Amino acid sequence: MRHALDSAGNAYIAGMTTSSEASFPVKAGPGLTFKGGTDAFVAKVRADGTSLDYAGYIGGSGNDGAFSIALDNTRNAYVTGYTASSETTFPVKTGPGLTFKGGTDAFIAKVSANGTALGYAGYIGGSGDEEGTGVAVDSTGSAYITGLTNSAETSFPVKTGPGLIFKGGTDAFVAKVKADGTALDYAGYIGGDGDDQGLGIAVDKNQSAYITGLTTSSEATFPVKVGPSLTFKGVMDAFVAKVKADGTALDYAGYLGGDGDDEGLGISLDSAGNVYVTGLTSSLEATFPVKDGPSLHFAGVIDAFIARVKADGAALDYAGYIGGVGDDQGFSVAVDYLGDAYATGSTTSSEASFPVKAGPGLTFKGGTDAFAVKVSPNPCSYFLSTTSQSFTAANGTSTVDVKASNGCTWMAASNATWISLHSVNSSTVSFTVAANNDGAPRNGTMTIAGQSFTVYQGISFLDVPSSYAFFTEIGKLSAHGVTGGCGGGNYCPENPVTREQMAAFLIRALGSLSPAPPPQQRFADVPPSSGFYAFIDEMAVRQITLGCGGGNYCPGSEVTREQMAAFLIRALGSFNPPTPVRQRFADVLPSSGFYAFIDEMAVRQITLGCGGGSYCPGASVTRGQMAAFLVRAFGW
Repeated sequence: MRHALDSAGNAYIAGMTTSSEASFPVKAGPGLTFKGGTDAFVAKVRADGTSLDYAGYIGGSGNDGAFSIALDNTRNAYVTGYTASSETTFPVKTGPGLTFKGGTDAFIAKVSANGTALGYAGYIGGSGDEEGTGVAVDSTGSAYITGLTNSAETSFPVKTGPGLIFKGGTDAFVAKVKADGTALDYAGYIGGDGDDQGLGIAVDKNQSAYITGLTTSSEATFPVKVGPSLTFKGVMDAFVAKVKADGTALDYAGYLGGDGDDEGLGISLDSAGNVYVTGLTSSLEATFPVKDGPSLHFAGVIDAFIARVKADGAALDYAGYIGGVGDDQGFSVAVDYLGDAYATGSTTSSEASFPVKAGPGLTFKGGTDAFAVKVSPNPCSYFLSTTSQSFTAANGTSTVDVKASNGCTWMAASNATWISLHSVNSSTVSFTVAANNDGAPRNGTMTIAGQSFTVYQGISFLDVPSSYAFFTEIGKLSAHGVTGGCGGGNYCPENPVTREQMAAFLIRALGSLSPAPPPQQRFADVPPSSGFYAFIDEMAVRQITLGCGGGNYCPGSEVTREQMAAFLIRALGSFNPPTPVRQRFADVLPSSGFYAFIDEMAVRQITLGCGGGSYCPGASVTRGQMAAFLVRAFGW
């Protein structure tokens, strides 16, 4: 973690900066002079947030950065990170290593309680590259560091264990520094022949260290032992390992992941020795070891996860997702005396899909937001295959799958006269909705296993027969109140969508059916008298659009398929989607400004293109196509 708190509520922060002392708020120390490149920094913020008690640099003439900070019981701060600065400029003192080995080395530094000086500062590294990514401190003042290295044992300061042989690629490492900083008590590798990184560390009262991180090494070379899982699932798995107090070996080491990419980023312990891990995953519930919760359903491209590992490391007590349709990552976790876990991280998912509850903030503000969650152990947990379903105006039948913890029972009931339950068993609810002849969309609920399940039903349109390609999607769109048609009982499915209509479609789909009018006009060509005035401004507020240039929005212009890709992917919270590794559509070149957005549409299974391996980026989007895009994007 790059932050820590003491018992008085003072906050300690570590990181990196390119700012010199002319603008950086240096105060007291430990270093008051910027050395060049990037320097690591450490700062103490008073509990009331009004000022800094200290703030200073740790660095030399090369590039230096801090990744983690921890405190001892007398409020000395311990900082670890990386440095490319040799001992001629880096503030080495006492140890553990006083000689720079080359590339980048990990460093560990102890900062005095008043911040004015370093108790010790030194390197941990070899001839390759190292980074210190996590630090913890025990009751005696010994520091424990984890990170990554590609240095072989011929230059890396291996001592005692847990692993004394470099396996290849990059290996995670763990090291214990003597309380006086003069030397290492132990230092060794945790890894296989792939890429392995230690990213989080904790230490218990018996001075055993616990590591989490990531690995691409299979069980053939990674030092698996006991659990929680001994089988590598593919691509990249998170791992968790417990190191014996003397550092000679591992008590347990195992995987935590599925067939996607999984990374353990934060780790904590309770008094019983149970281990709590948070991180990120792109693995679906079919392969990720979900158990009990908090959520058993993968919701987006990347979800945060939280898991509790049994004290003996043999299995998981629980494991589940925290996330929505965007990108969600868990960075840090803590646990209280009741066993309640608290995780924090980042999300690009709005409240429409992120599992907001109670607070502190229930509204997504755009871009990337921080999140905080509390997870309480519960002997009975239930998961519904979906929490809502949409129907056209016609009558229909559907089912909901229910997963329950072993030995836990549940019931189901309908709260609307037009929703009828006709079969309930131990794992499935079957229900029927009556035809909607009211001429207005409606919704009703069922209670299943104590959870609310919402049924949305739309209306029919005169110009959308059941044989029309997008009949179902248009019906579902109306069910969610996104559209009432184009007038006269029609939908006008083949009409092109204009930019102003698209604003209303998107903002309503995001859950804001009647946004508040802005206090002042944003775009010159969108006057307050426009029926789309508030929707278009809300598009700008959510950073979905900047307009069409020159202070205008071009509300009457038709929306092209490439523009729609950008609008929709931004609306889903991905403002800078990754550049694809290969060209997917023949008519969408890498030089296109919409290249990544269009590919992301395909990745999220919102589009297959327009046929023949093409996407037709310049073609206008029809209202029928708009319905299909939105229903697929929001999972209706």
